[in-house]
Amino acid sequence: MSLSRNKHLLWPLVWLLLLGLMLLGTSLYKSRQLSGQISSQLPAVVEATLQNNHGYIRQLLPALLAQLNQQSTSLASDELLVCEASFEAIGEGQPVDASLVWQSGLVTFYARYQSVCTPSALSWSACLALMLTLIWLSTQLSQTVLSPREQQLTHSLLQNAVPGSDTQQKLVLQDCRQHWQEPHWQLFAQISPLLPSQLCLDLINHGIRHQLHCNEPDWLVLAARQRPDDPAAIWAVATAEPQLKFQLETGQLWVHGLELKLSRTPFLYYYWYASRRKSALQDGWVLNPASNRPSTDYATELTALMLQGHGHKKALQDIEAGVKAKTLDQNRSKLRDELEQQLGPALAQQFLFDCHKDVKSSRSHYRMMTTPEQIELI
Repeated sequence: MSLSRNKHLLWPLVWLLLLGLMLLGTSLYKSRQLSGQISSQLPAVVEATLQNNHGYIRQLLPALLAQLNQQSTSLASDELLVCEASFEAIGEGQPVDASLVWQSGLVTFYARYQSVCTPSALSWSACLALMLTLIWLSTQLSQTVLSPREQQLTHSLLQNAVPGSDTQQKLVLQDCRQHWQEPHWQLFAQISPLLPSQLCLDLINHGIRHQLHCNEPDWLVLAARQRPDDPAAIWAVATAEPQLKFQLETGQLWVHGLELKLSRTPFLYYYWYASRRKSALQDGWVLNPASNRPSTDYATELTALMLQGHGHKKALQDIEAGVKAKTLDQNRSKLRDELEQQLGPALAQQFLFDCHKDVKSSRSHYRMMTTPEQIELI
Protein backbone atom coordinates (compact mmCIF):
# COMPACT_ATOMS: atom_id res chain seq x y z
CA MET A 1 0.00 0.00 0.00
CA SER A 2 1.53 3.27 -1.07
CA LEU A 3 1.86 6.49 0.85
CA SER A 4 -0.80 8.09 -1.35
CA ARG A 5 -3.30 5.42 -0.32
CA ASN A 6 -2.33 5.54 3.33
CA LYS A 7 -3.52 9.13 3.39
CA HIS A 8 -7.09 7.93 2.89
CA LEU A 9 -6.98 6.23 6.28
CA LEU A 10 -6.54 9.64 7.91
CA TRP A 11 -9.82 11.00 6.59
CA PRO A 12 -12.04 9.42 9.28
CA LEU A 13 -9.91 11.05 11.95
CA VAL A 14 -9.99 14.38 10.12
CA TRP A 15 -13.76 14.33 9.76
CA LEU A 16 -14.27 13.30 13.37
CA LEU A 17 -11.98 16.11 14.47
CA LEU A 18 -13.98 18.59 12.38
CA LEU A 19 -17.23 17.23 13.82
CA GLY A 20 -15.85 17.59 17.34
CA LEU A 21 -14.81 21.18 16.64
CA MET A 22 -18.26 21.89 15.20
CA LEU A 23 -19.97 20.50 18.30
CA LEU A 24 -17.62 22.50 20.53
CA GLY A 25 -18.35 25.70 18.64
CA THR A 26 -22.07 24.98 18.69
CA SER A 27 -21.90 24.28 22.43
CA LEU A 28 -20.24 27.64 23.10
CA TYR A 29 -22.80 29.40 20.90
CA LYS A 30 -25.72 27.68 22.63
CA SER A 31 -24.32 28.50 26.05
CA ARG A 32 -24.21 32.17 25.12
CA GLN A 33 -27.69 31.91 23.67
CA LEU A 34 -28.95 30.34 26.89
CA SER A 35 -27.30 33.08 28.95
CA GLY A 36 -28.96 35.68 26.73
CA GLN A 37 -32.36 34.10 27.22
CA ILE A 38 -31.88 33.98 30.98
CA SER A 39 -30.75 37.63 31.04
CA SER A 40 -33.82 38.75 29.11
CA GLN A 41 -36.44 36.58 30.86
CA LEU A 42 -35.29 36.08 34.44
CA PRO A 43 -35.72 39.68 35.73
CA ALA A 44 -39.34 39.72 34.50
CA VAL A 45 -40.06 36.34 36.12
CA VAL A 46 -38.63 37.46 39.44
CA GLU A 47 -40.47 40.82 39.24
CA ALA A 48 -43.80 39.13 38.56
CA THR A 49 -43.27 36.69 41.40
CA LEU A 50 -42.49 39.49 43.84
CA GLN A 51 -45.55 41.50 42.79
CA ASN A 52 -47.84 38.51 43.21
CA ASN A 53 -46.41 37.70 46.61
CA HIS A 54 -45.79 41.16 48.00
CA GLY A 55 -42.02 41.03 47.68
CA TYR A 56 -41.32 38.16 50.06
CA ILE A 57 -38.40 36.79 48.07
CA ARG A 58 -36.78 34.87 50.94
CA GLN A 59 -39.92 32.78 51.50
CA LEU A 60 -40.40 32.20 47.75
CA LEU A 61 -36.76 31.44 46.93
CA PRO A 62 -36.81 27.58 47.18
CA ALA A 63 -39.99 27.27 45.13
CA LEU A 64 -38.78 29.78 42.52
CA LEU A 65 -35.42 28.04 42.09
CA ALA A 66 -37.12 24.66 41.63
CA GLN A 67 -39.51 26.12 39.08
CA LEU A 68 -36.72 27.81 37.12
CA ASN A 69 -34.57 24.66 37.09
CA GLN A 70 -37.48 22.69 35.65
CA GLN A 71 -38.23 25.24 32.95
CA SER A 72 -34.66 26.05 31.88
CA THR A 73 -33.83 22.59 30.50
CA SER A 74 -35.23 23.29 27.03
CA LEU A 75 -34.45 26.96 26.74
CA ALA A 76 -31.66 26.54 24.12
CA SER A 77 -31.92 22.85 23.24
CA ASP A 78 -32.25 21.41 19.74
CA GLU A 79 -31.65 18.14 17.88
CA LEU A 80 -27.85 18.27 18.37
CA LEU A 81 -27.40 19.71 21.84
CA VAL A 82 -29.24 19.65 25.16
CA CYS A 83 -28.51 22.81 27.16
CA GLU A 84 -29.39 23.16 30.81
CA ALA A 85 -29.12 26.01 33.31
CA SER A 86 -28.77 25.03 36.94
CA PHE A 87 -29.80 27.91 39.26
CA GLU A 88 -27.90 27.99 42.54
CA ALA A 89 -29.08 31.25 44.10
CA ILE A 90 -31.35 34.29 43.55
CA GLY A 91 -31.35 37.19 45.93
CA GLU A 92 -30.74 40.83 46.68
CA GLY A 93 -27.29 42.34 46.39
CA GLN A 94 -24.34 42.14 44.02
CA PRO A 95 -21.88 39.33 45.00
CA VAL A 96 -18.68 38.94 42.98
CA ASP A 97 -19.57 35.43 41.79
CA ALA A 98 -22.99 36.44 40.42
CA SER A 99 -23.82 35.25 36.91
CA LEU A 100 -26.43 37.96 36.36
CA VAL A 101 -27.14 41.30 38.12
CA TRP A 102 -30.09 43.61 37.41
CA GLN A 103 -31.80 46.59 38.94
CA SER A 104 -35.49 46.58 39.90
CA GLY A 105 -36.45 49.98 41.22
CA LEU A 106 -34.15 50.77 44.11
CA VAL A 107 -33.22 47.13 44.70
CA THR A 108 -30.36 45.26 43.07
CA PHE A 109 -30.97 41.58 42.38
CA TYR A 110 -28.58 38.83 41.35
CA ALA A 111 -28.72 35.26 40.12
CA ARG A 112 -26.02 32.62 40.15
CA TYR A 113 -26.32 29.70 37.77
CA GLN A 114 -24.29 27.30 35.58
CA SER A 115 -25.10 26.36 32.00
CA VAL A 116 -24.04 23.06 30.41
CA CYS A 117 -24.57 21.84 26.83
CA THR A 118 -24.15 18.14 25.98
CA PRO A 119 -24.61 16.30 22.67
CA SER A 120 -27.98 14.67 22.28
CA ALA A 121 -28.50 10.98 21.58
CA LEU A 122 -29.10 11.91 17.95
CA SER A 123 -25.66 13.57 17.82
CA TRP A 124 -23.91 10.49 19.16
CA SER A 125 -25.75 8.27 16.69
CA ALA A 126 -24.83 10.59 13.82
CA CYS A 127 -21.15 10.60 14.89
CA LEU A 128 -21.04 6.82 15.04
CA ALA A 129 -22.73 6.43 11.68
CA LEU A 130 -20.41 8.99 10.10
CA MET A 131 -17.31 7.33 11.56
CA LEU A 132 -18.31 3.86 10.32
CA THR A 133 -19.18 5.23 6.89
CA LEU A 134 -15.86 7.06 6.55
CA ILE A 135 -13.86 4.03 7.68
CA TRP A 136 -15.63 1.88 5.11
CA LEU A 137 -15.05 4.43 2.35
CA SER A 138 -11.38 4.78 3.30
CA THR A 139 -10.94 1.02 3.23
CA GLN A 140 -12.45 0.88 -0.24
CA LEU A 141 -10.25 3.72 -1.46
CA SER A 142 -7.12 2.15 0.00
CA GLN A 143 -7.85 -1.00 -2.00
CA THR A 144 -8.67 0.69 -5.27
CA VAL A 145 -6.60 3.85 -5.60
CA LEU A 146 -3.18 3.40 -7.19
CA SER A 147 -0.76 6.04 -8.33
CA PRO A 148 -0.03 6.12 -12.10
CA ARG A 149 3.37 4.52 -11.51
CA GLU A 150 1.82 1.73 -9.43
CA GLN A 151 -0.79 1.13 -12.12
CA GLN A 152 1.97 0.74 -14.71
CA LEU A 153 3.98 -1.59 -12.46
CA THR A 154 0.90 -3.63 -11.58
CA HIS A 155 0.05 -4.04 -15.25
CA SER A 156 3.61 -5.25 -15.94
CA LEU A 157 3.46 -7.63 -12.99
CA LEU A 158 0.17 -9.18 -14.03
CA GLN A 159 1.17 -9.50 -17.68
CA ASN A 160 4.48 -11.21 -16.96
CA ALA A 161 4.21 -12.83 -13.53
CA VAL A 162 0.66 -14.18 -13.61
CA PRO A 163 -0.29 -15.08 -17.18
CA GLY A 164 -3.16 -17.27 -15.92
CA SER A 165 -6.87 -16.60 -15.53
CA ASP A 166 -8.48 -13.29 -14.60
CA THR A 167 -9.29 -14.75 -11.19
CA GLN A 168 -5.63 -15.53 -10.50
CA GLN A 169 -4.58 -12.07 -11.64
CA LYS A 170 -7.17 -10.42 -9.41
CA LEU A 171 -5.97 -12.40 -6.41
CA VAL A 172 -2.37 -11.34 -7.03
CA LEU A 173 -3.39 -7.73 -7.54
CA GLN A 174 -5.51 -7.73 -4.37
CA ASP A 175 -2.61 -9.19 -2.38
CA CYS A 176 -0.23 -6.53 -3.68
CA ARG A 177 -2.62 -3.72 -2.88
CA GLN A 178 -3.20 -5.01 0.64
CA HIS A 179 0.37 -5.84 1.63
CA TRP A 180 2.79 -3.87 -0.56
CA GLN A 181 3.94 -0.51 0.73
CA GLU A 182 5.88 2.21 -1.02
CA PRO A 183 9.34 0.57 -0.54
CA HIS A 184 8.01 -2.65 -2.11
CA TRP A 185 6.75 -0.81 -5.20
CA GLN A 186 10.09 1.00 -5.44
CA LEU A 187 12.00 -2.27 -5.19
CA PHE A 188 9.79 -3.85 -7.85
CA ALA A 189 10.41 -0.86 -10.13
CA GLN A 190 14.18 -1.27 -9.68
CA ILE A 191 14.48 -5.03 -10.15
CA SER A 192 11.66 -5.83 -12.57
CA PRO A 193 13.60 -4.70 -15.68
CA LEU A 194 16.46 -7.02 -14.68
CA LEU A 195 14.73 -10.18 -13.40
CA PRO A 196 11.71 -12.30 -14.37
CA SER A 197 8.53 -10.80 -12.93
CA GLN A 198 7.55 -14.00 -11.11
CA LEU A 199 10.93 -14.01 -9.34
CA CYS A 200 10.45 -10.32 -8.42
CA LEU A 201 7.03 -11.15 -6.99
CA ASP A 202 8.44 -14.06 -4.96
CA LEU A 203 11.33 -11.98 -3.63
CA ILE A 204 9.16 -9.07 -2.51
CA ASN A 205 6.60 -11.32 -0.84
CA HIS A 206 9.40 -13.21 0.92
CA GLY A 207 10.76 -9.90 2.19
CA ILE A 208 7.31 -8.89 3.45
CA ARG A 209 6.77 -12.19 5.27
CA HIS A 210 10.12 -11.97 7.02
CA GLN A 211 10.09 -8.17 7.52
CA LEU A 212 13.23 -7.64 5.45
CA HIS A 213 14.35 -4.33 3.96
CA CYS A 214 16.56 -3.97 0.90
CA ASN A 215 18.70 -0.86 0.69
CA GLU A 216 20.96 -2.24 -2.05
CA PRO A 217 18.86 -3.80 -4.84
CA ASP A 218 21.97 -4.40 -6.99
CA TRP A 219 23.09 -7.11 -4.56
CA LEU A 220 19.58 -8.59 -4.60
CA VAL A 221 19.67 -8.79 -8.39
CA LEU A 222 23.17 -10.25 -8.44
CA ALA A 223 22.30 -12.97 -5.92
CA ALA A 224 19.02 -13.71 -7.71
CA ARG A 225 20.85 -14.38 -10.96
CA GLN A 226 23.09 -16.89 -9.24
CA ARG A 227 20.44 -18.62 -7.10
CA PRO A 228 17.00 -17.83 -8.56
CA ASP A 229 15.37 -20.74 -6.73
CA ASP A 230 16.34 -19.68 -3.19
CA PRO A 231 14.71 -16.40 -2.02
CA ALA A 232 16.10 -16.83 1.49
CA ALA A 233 19.70 -17.03 0.22
CA ILE A 234 19.10 -14.08 -2.12
CA TRP A 235 17.83 -11.91 0.72
CA ALA A 236 20.74 -13.02 2.92
CA VAL A 237 23.13 -11.52 0.36
CA ALA A 238 21.05 -8.35 -0.11
CA THR A 239 20.93 -7.65 3.62
CA ALA A 240 24.51 -8.72 4.43
CA GLU A 241 27.21 -6.34 5.63
CA PRO A 242 29.86 -5.24 3.08
CA GLN A 243 32.41 -7.71 4.41
CA LEU A 244 35.13 -9.93 2.99
CA LYS A 245 35.53 -13.41 4.41
CA PHE A 246 38.49 -15.58 3.41
CA GLN A 247 38.95 -19.33 3.99
CA LEU A 248 42.62 -19.94 3.19
CA GLU A 249 42.71 -23.74 3.26
CA THR A 250 39.82 -24.18 0.82
CA GLY A 251 40.42 -21.02 -1.22
CA GLN A 252 36.87 -19.78 -0.59
CA LEU A 253 35.91 -16.11 -0.63
CA TRP A 254 32.63 -14.47 0.39
CA VAL A 255 31.95 -10.88 -0.65
CA HIS A 256 28.89 -9.22 0.89
CA GLY A 257 27.65 -12.69 1.83
CA LEU A 258 28.02 -13.96 -1.75
CA GLU A 259 30.53 -16.74 -2.47
CA LEU A 260 32.89 -16.02 -5.36
CA LYS A 261 35.27 -18.29 -7.25
CA LEU A 262 38.73 -16.78 -7.75
CA SER A 263 41.77 -18.29 -9.41
CA ARG A 264 44.20 -19.66 -6.85
CA THR A 265 47.06 -17.17 -7.28
CA PRO A 266 44.95 -13.96 -7.37
CA PHE A 267 43.09 -15.32 -4.33
CA LEU A 268 46.34 -15.79 -2.38
CA TYR A 269 47.57 -12.28 -3.26
CA TYR A 270 44.16 -10.90 -2.25
CA TYR A 271 44.45 -12.75 1.06
CA TRP A 272 47.93 -11.27 1.55
CA TYR A 273 46.69 -7.71 0.94
CA ALA A 274 43.77 -8.38 3.32
CA SER A 275 46.13 -9.62 6.07
CA ARG A 276 48.24 -6.50 5.58
CA ARG A 277 45.10 -4.34 5.81
CA LYS A 278 44.10 -5.95 9.09
CA SER A 279 47.58 -5.57 10.59
CA ALA A 280 48.95 -2.35 11.98
CA LEU A 281 51.97 -2.63 9.69
CA GLN A 282 52.25 0.53 7.55
CA ASP A 283 48.54 1.10 8.20
CA GLY A 284 47.81 -1.55 5.60
CA TRP A 285 49.74 0.11 2.77
CA VAL A 286 51.96 -2.01 0.50
CA LEU A 287 54.76 -0.16 -1.32
CA ASN A 288 55.63 -1.56 -4.74
CA PRO A 289 59.29 -2.70 -4.78
CA ALA A 290 61.83 -0.77 -6.79
CA SER A 291 62.12 -1.95 -10.37
CA ASN A 292 65.72 -3.08 -9.85
CA ARG A 293 65.28 -4.51 -6.32
CA PRO A 294 62.64 -7.22 -5.72
CA SER A 295 61.39 -7.42 -2.14
CA THR A 296 62.63 -10.45 -0.22
CA ASP A 297 60.45 -9.49 2.78
CA TYR A 298 57.32 -9.72 0.65
CA ALA A 299 58.61 -12.99 -0.80
CA THR A 300 58.99 -14.51 2.66
CA GLU A 301 55.41 -13.59 3.60
CA LEU A 302 53.91 -14.76 0.31
CA THR A 303 55.86 -18.01 0.20
CA ALA A 304 54.58 -19.02 3.65
CA LEU A 305 51.07 -18.07 2.59
CA MET A 306 51.24 -20.03 -0.68
CA LEU A 307 52.54 -23.13 1.03
CA GLN A 308 49.69 -22.99 3.53
CA GLY A 309 47.12 -22.17 0.87
CA HIS A 310 48.25 -24.73 -1.71
CA GLY A 311 49.65 -22.21 -4.18
CA HIS A 312 50.77 -23.21 -7.65
CA LYS A 313 54.39 -24.21 -8.22
CA LYS A 314 54.89 -21.51 -10.85
CA ALA A 315 53.61 -18.81 -8.47
CA LEU A 316 56.22 -19.94 -5.93
CA GLN A 317 58.96 -19.92 -8.54
CA ASP A 318 58.06 -16.36 -9.59
CA ILE A 319 58.94 -15.04 -6.13
CA GLU A 320 61.98 -17.17 -5.29
CA ALA A 321 64.35 -14.25 -5.90
CA GLY A 322 61.97 -11.72 -4.41
CA VAL A 323 58.64 -10.11 -5.29
CA LYS A 324 58.77 -7.71 -8.22
CA ALA A 325 56.52 -4.70 -8.71
CA LYS A 326 55.43 -6.24 -12.02
CA THR A 327 54.26 -9.40 -10.22
CA LEU A 328 52.15 -7.40 -7.77
CA ASP A 329 50.68 -5.26 -10.57
CA GLN A 330 49.77 -8.30 -12.67
CA ASN A 331 47.99 -10.07 -9.81
CA ARG A 332 46.09 -6.93 -8.79
CA SER A 333 45.00 -6.58 -12.41
CA LYS A 334 43.87 -10.24 -12.57
CA LEU A 335 42.05 -9.82 -9.27
CA ARG A 336 40.24 -6.71 -10.49
CA ASP A 337 39.19 -8.47 -13.69
CA GLU A 338 37.78 -11.47 -11.82
CA LEU A 339 35.92 -9.38 -9.25
CA GLU A 340 34.43 -7.13 -11.91
CA GLN A 341 33.43 -10.13 -14.01
CA GLN A 342 31.50 -11.67 -11.14
CA LEU A 343 30.23 -8.57 -9.33
CA GLY A 344 30.19 -5.92 -12.01
CA PRO A 345 32.43 -2.83 -11.94
CA ALA A 346 30.16 -0.82 -9.62
CA LEU A 347 29.84 -3.45 -6.88
CA ALA A 348 33.47 -4.59 -7.18
CA GLN A 349 34.89 -1.10 -6.75
CA GLN A 350 34.55 -0.94 -2.96
CA PHE A 351 36.53 -4.18 -2.61
CA LEU A 352 39.51 -3.10 -4.73
CA PHE A 353 42.46 -0.85 -3.88
CA ASP A 354 43.32 2.69 -2.97
CA CYS A 355 46.57 4.01 -4.45
CA HIS A 356 48.95 6.90 -3.93
CA LYS A 357 52.48 7.60 -5.14
CA ASP A 358 55.53 8.19 -3.02
CA VAL A 359 56.77 11.71 -3.78
CA LYS A 360 60.49 10.89 -3.52
CA SER A 361 60.67 7.55 -5.30
CA SER A 362 57.56 7.82 -7.53
CA ARG A 363 56.69 4.30 -6.43
CA SER A 364 53.05 3.46 -5.76
CA HIS A 365 51.47 2.44 -2.47
CA TYR A 366 48.42 0.16 -2.54
CA ARG A 367 45.87 -0.67 0.16
CA MET A 368 42.52 -2.41 0.14
CA MET A 369 39.56 -0.04 0.40
CA THR A 370 37.82 -2.44 2.77
CA THR A 371 38.30 -1.47 6.41
CA PRO A 372 40.04 -3.87 8.82
CA GLU A 373 36.72 -4.42 10.65
CA GLN A 374 35.13 -5.66 7.44
CA ILE A 375 37.73 -8.37 6.83
CA GLU A 376 37.58 -11.85 8.31
CA LEU A 377 40.49 -14.27 7.79
CA ILE A 378 39.99 -17.96 8.53
